Amino acid sequence: MDLLDRMGGSARVRAAIELSEAVRDVRLAGIRARNPGFDHREALAHLVSEDYGFELPPAS
Repeated sequence: MDLLDRMGGSARVRAAIELSEAVRDVRLAGIRARNPGFDHREALAHLVSEDYGFELPPAS
């Protein structure tokens, strides 16, 4: 917590974004491991479905 107290506002935002991206990458890796046939878009669509509860339209 001491480190966060010493960080400025923009550094905290940057750290939060980096952590969010890292978590998303780990989740995508898990989705791909469970669904080896998924391409990148299918894995992202699955992630969106898990997070927001709706399906993305198929790619054209």
